[in-house]
Amino acid sequence: GFDAIAMLAAMAALKEASQQEPSANLWSERFPTEDCADCAVRCKVLDLAPAWTIALSAVSDVASEIWPWQSADFIELIAPSDLRDSMATSPVEEVGQADMVIAAYVLHENEAALLVEGLLGGVIPDVFRAAPVGVPLIFLDATHRLWPALVETARASCSSSLSEERHDVDAMPFTVIVP
Repeated sequence: GFDAIAMLAAMAALKEASQQEPSANLWSERFPTEDCADCAVRCKVLDLAPAWTIALSAVSDVASEIWPWQSADFIELIAPSDLRDSMATSPVEEVGQADMVIAAYVLHENEAALLVEGLLGGVIPDVFRAAPVGVPLIFLDATHRLWPALVETARASCSSSLSEERHDVDAMPFTVIVP
């Protein structure tokens, strides 16, 4: 839910900056100000704990007050959703339909259950296989310790699915950005 708020705030800031300094060209030709300035953000939060419902509802309500075009029901909790469970289907289905995937602070919290022989298990390999080509997968975490395992999991997951599915190796380049 907070990722949606960050996106809404960033779009509002770009809109305001563009109005103050039109020559700054803060919006690309692909997303001109008039087309994207008041965009709503649909966000599905997958979490293990259904108890987040009350907090997420409060965030959604405030977002719709600040940005009137943002309906409170655009931010939705799907719980329980356990990324440690390799048989979980809802994360894989949601990733397959997403325009952007953000995994915020979940890897290190579940390290003991996910890390096996240098690769991440659970639903993580299926997330890489399910993501449509071009959809950004953004992983945020409190430590960099699992980045090598994450990259190797992505490579292994996509390499194994290439022969089974629609892509060739060159069609799926990886760009790794480490903060």
